[in-house]
Amino acid sequence: PPKLNLTFNTDPEVGTIKCISSGTGRKYVACSGAGTGTDNQIALLSLSPSSQAHQQIGTLQIEATANCLAWAGNSLLLAGLSNGALGFWGGTGSGRKGDCSNWDLRKMLPKAHKGEVASLAVHPSNSLSLSVGAKDWKLKLWDLTSATMAHQIRLEASPLSVKWNK
Repeated sequence: PPKLNLTFNTDPEVGTIKCISSGTGRKYVACSGAGTGTDNQIALLSLSPSSQAHQQIGTLQIEATANCLAWAGNSLLLAGLSNGALGFWGGTGSGRKGDCSNWDLRKMLPKAHKGEVASLAVHPSNSLSLSVGAKDWKLKLWDLTSATMAHQIRLEASPLSVKWNK
């Protein structure tokens, strides 16, 4: 088997990593822990080749556990939460440690799904996204330019995940 070399490691979360996602070109990584109980946050890590590379650059506060994360390019992060909410964060961030000053919550949809958001997938165009609810059995299409729902259908069974066909 091929040998893997450690490039870097970090401790952005206490406990288990619930979900992780990298942006286009792998400039940033976002991850969130499960069962930590006290932090309810998404850690942003920079993967830029600068001297400050591979460091946590900040955190985004959330109101519940993030079940799934998805990037639209490097400047929009979607988070599906355990309480059914869907959050949209945007920004540029300089990549320096602790700098998330340019990242902000663009929109929070508190009732995107009834029950937890099970999975998210961003279309390769970065203008559309799909989400599925574990308890409401709905597949929803989101317009990322306006952070609004474009369409929804009820599924015949509880979904586990959603992906775009390439």
